[in-house]
Amino acid sequence: MEFLKKVKDHWHKPGLGAIIACASSGFVGAAIYTLAATPDFLNLSKSISAVSVGIFVLLFLLIGLGTFLPYAFTGLETIPAAVLTALSLLYACFVMGRADESAYLGLGVALIMLLILKWTTAKDRLRLDLINEKFKDPRILWGITAALFVIFTVSVAVTTSRKYSTFSNFTFDFGIFAQMFEYMRTTGLPLTTLERSTELTHFAVHFSPIFYLALPGYLIFHTPYYLFWIQAAVVGAGIFPVVGILRKLNQSPLVCTAGAVIYFAYPALANACFYDFHENKFLTVMILWMIYFIISDKTIPTLVFALLTLSVKEDAAMYVFAVALWMILTRPTRKQKIIGAGLFAMALGYFILATNLIRVFGGEIMMSRLGDYLLPGESGFGAVAKNVALDFSNFVSSLFTADKVAFVIWTLVCVMLLPFFGDALNLILITPMLLINLMQSWQYQYDIDYQYSYGVGALILVCSILALVKLKPEMKKVFLVGSVCLCLIFSSNLTYEKMGYYNARYQRSKETYALVEEALKKVPRDASVTATGDLTPHLYDVKELYSIPDYYGSPQFTDFYVIDTRYTSSNYDVSSICNAMNYDLIESAGFIEIWQLRSYVPASEESNP
Repeated sequence: MEFLKKVKDHWHKPGLGAIIACASSGFVGAAIYTLAATPDFLNLSKSISAVSVGIFVLLFLLIGLGTFLPYAFTGLETIPAAVLTALSLLYACFVMGRADESAYLGLGVALIMLLILKWTTAKDRLRLDLINEKFKDPRILWGITAALFVIFTVSVAVTTSRKYSTFSNFTFDFGIFAQMFEYMRTTGLPLTTLERSTELTHFAVHFSPIFYLALPGYLIFHTPYYLFWIQAAVVGAGIFPVVGILRKLNQSPLVCTAGAVIYFAYPALANACFYDFHENKFLTVMILWMIYFIISDKTIPTLVFALLTLSVKEDAAMYVFAVALWMILTRPTRKQKIIGAGLFAMALGYFILATNLIRVFGGEIMMSRLGDYLLPGESGFGAVAKNVALDFSNFVSSLFTADKVAFVIWTLVCVMLLPFFGDALNLILITPMLLINLMQSWQYQYDIDYQYSYGVGALILVCSILALVKLKPEMKKVFLVGSVCLCLIFSSNLTYEKMGYYNARYQRSKETYALVEEALKKVPRDASVTATGDLTPHLYDVKELYSIPDYYGSPQFTDFYVIDTRYTSSNYDVSSICNAMNYDLIESAGFIEIWQLRSYVPASEESNP
């Protein structure tokens, strides 16, 4: 009788939304089991046959009932809301993580997720206000932030290091930087022979003095693995200014924590680290600290980080231009507007200096990437601006190709298009996306797998924060939870498979990789060497090193050829070429061959006749 009385006292008439949520959680939980148990889940017929209907229905009933009963006895919609949100997020991550990279699949998953979040976040069903009370101690916030930084750095660095161990990096864009840092260690100069098939400073291609900040660590470790770890740490460190900006804008501890999670899972960050090494990876943290100090009204640190941003690359001036204009038009004090004008002048002067130094070093800035807006015989940004104005329809049509729309989905939909829900003038911050990404004809500029999203990604996050702080509390909860979920979902699609792939590949063939590494040590470092593109990163300490296929000239007549036999094709059979060019095969180990010029004389014998 006591039990029946308790049931009578606590039973509440269930709301339709909660009943649907309870049933949905049961269905999603059963679907997760099905997905996890099905190797080929995209094949519908195999998915249906892999798990019995009985097991599916049993799980559906158990999870649904387990969600419903606590709600029925307490009347709290928190339980079905939390379970449905968690299970839906997990299911979406499963689906995206096991599918081919697809921004459009992500968009579809996002729309479904947002429909679920509309109910689960309404009326504070997730009890976010109560959770916020638990986060009031700043040590919890900074502890979570530090933990996320460590997880990001270690997971990215270990994965990228494993990629190197499996000979999966290539001349572009790792061999050139591995060799360049070795030159910097021994000569102090950023020289390479790989980048343009002749000894040349990297500054003739991109003016990037920022590399000297990473040099002291390389002097200690002098191994390519160091580059992966410093890169992961630099990208991961952007989480600290993000949290700092939110705190400066007087956001609650829960909002600051959510901001840290959004940065941690933002699709443009970890994913592109898996494509080797690049100066652009330094952009995110430098831009975010610059914004932090602007908001903090600290002049000297603002100028320092503006200069560090500029030192990443000549086109980094575009990001500082955008920030400067934003300051001039939106910042409340006359002092900050003057600083904005100073930043604009600094960026302009630096851009002129950097582009001229590139010419002095023997190169040219890459205007060809804006070739869609240049007529035959034209060059320069003035000609681009003129042609955009005269043929605006061509400009618009070039922005809305399938690949560029996909880039927008990866970078903006994951934060629920937040920048467009804030003050219109804040959109000035993301204008570099037009010039650096969407206007470009170079396909990698708008590919989320490459390094051209780091600058605009930082500005999108800042613009999202500025919009978020202006939202009403109920809307803020929807956007906050939605952005956390979508970033996790999108990132799982981009990173999940990669993070497992390289470790599995290494474990399968680690003896072979070790054998190849030992064989490569036999190549004299003072000889001239031509190597297949995936082997040049492992010959980084060879001073005169060239790559095949050679994109900037014909194959060099060098002392040694080091060939990866896995990539030999009928169109480019390097072994046959070596055999016909007076070379002898002196070593064959694993998947490589080392060919030596018959007339080669070691440097030691030349000096001791």
